[in-house]
This record gives sequence, C-alpha cells and structure tokens, in this order.
Amino acid sequence: MKRPLSKRLATWILRTITGLLWGLPAGLMPVLVDRLGALGALRWMVRNLPRYERMLKDMGPVRGHLVATFISMLNGCYYCAYAHARSFELHFFRARQVLFPLDEHQMVDLIVLPDHEVKARLESAFQSARLPEGPPLFTRLVQMKYGGVAEPAGPEDGHLRHAIQMFEVLNFCGISTAVPLDGAHDPINKDSDLKARYAQARLEGRPLAQEQAAPGEPSSG
Repeated sequence: MKRPLSKRLATWILRTITGLLWGLPAGLMPVLVDRLGALGALRWMVRNLPRYERMLKDMGPVRGHLVATFISMLNGCYYCAYAHARSFELHFFRARQVLFPLDEHQMVDLIVLPDHEVKARLESAFQSARLPEGPPLFTRLVQMKYGGVAEPAGPEDGHLRHAIQMFEVLNFCGISTAVPLDGAHDPINKDSDLKARYAQARLEGRPLAQEQAAPGEPSSG
C-alpha cells in the first residue's frame, strides 16, 4: 500500500535534512514519520535537533556522541548505538590518531550484557584509551535514567536529561523495526579521507590507544 503523500513528503524533508547534515539520509526517518505522523515527526525534529546539536557543541563531539551511544545501549537500540559509536570512533581517531580499544561493532555488541558488565568493560577500554571521563559519564546517565535524579545539577545534566528523552523516541523507533545500520550521524561522516584512513588502520591492526605512549612517556619502539 502506498504511503500517504503527507508522510512521503515529511520523510523526504527529514532525510534531506540528515543528508545535508551528515552526508547520508538517515534510514530511521521513515519509521519516525510512521510512529509520530507527518506533522508530529517534523515538529519533533524542530524541537529536538537544535538542542541535540547544542549538546554536541557544549560537550564536544567525543563526549556528546558517547552520551548518545550510552543511552542507546541502555535502551537496547543497535541502530542508534552504532550510528553514534561510529561517530565517536571517527572523532577519537581524528583527535588522537590512534584507535579506540573497542571498535563500533564491539561497543554495540555490549548491548546484550548486563549493565554492570557493560560498565566494567567500558571502564577497561576507557582506562586503556586514557579517556577518564567515559565511565563517570556512563554512571551519571544510569543515575539520571534509572535513579530518579530530581533536578539537573548543572547545564551538562540538562543536556543529559534532554538526550535521554530524545533517544527514548529514536530508540523506540530503531528497536521496533529492522532498520539497516547506516553510517555516522555526524558531519564527520562526510570526511571520506578520514573514514578511509580509519578503515585502513582497523584493517592493519594499527596500534590501539593503550599501546601509544602518553605524553612524556617513552615509546615501546
């Protein structure tokens, strides 16, 4: 059965927006339109996208995409967890020129584990990567999502609370249908050279973050 014109038009608008922003038309947009309706999906995007982009600006793309990844993992959404883990991996690689100890597939595969085991494995990876802000961010999201934190403690908590609410909707859409995984939901997805270098580094098994000496430390070579 052919979809109504209003839904086809709303889907085209949303896929065009994500295509312009990230260099790919996000595969989840038709599902968002079907779940919220044509006008509802457009209103939802107008209300949430600017706040989400402000979070990425204020927290930085590495931490911001970790927020989206962690929430999606906690909700069990492979589609969104992969899209933002991929974004995190690319930003981490561009900033450090080394690979994060877990690739985007390995991060997403943690979804099937209990939350305490997910936290333990993430702590090990972040310690190896010398990215100490990762585990506290995960812990704070768990507290805010499940612990009944009444009021945000500061501006960053406000970003986290909005992200939790925003990804409740996106993750529901991602879980309810078998949407194929697509690329990074970030402008970094447009950087074809970076993606090629990242893929080659993974293929060649380049040194991971824990294998590169910290500033001031002797290298192992």
